[in-house]
Amino acid sequence: MVDIVLKYNMLDENARKQLNDFIDFLLSKNKKKKPDFSEYYNRIQTVSQWSEEDVEYLREIENNYN
Repeated sequence: MVDIVLKYNMLDENARKQLNDFIDFLLSKNKKKKPDFSEYYNRIQTVSQWSEEDVEYLREIENNYN
């Protein structure tokens, strides 16, 4: 840790500000909690559920098309 403080003290004022901004960015990025996709996963699983009637209807279309 002493090494970091020594290097920080060697920086000019502009570089210190940039480093502080970068550290703030890293901290804010670290605080973000991961999004909860459970609702999305539940909804997307129901999108492609077809009933037997749906399948039969598609078969009729296929047969009539040929």
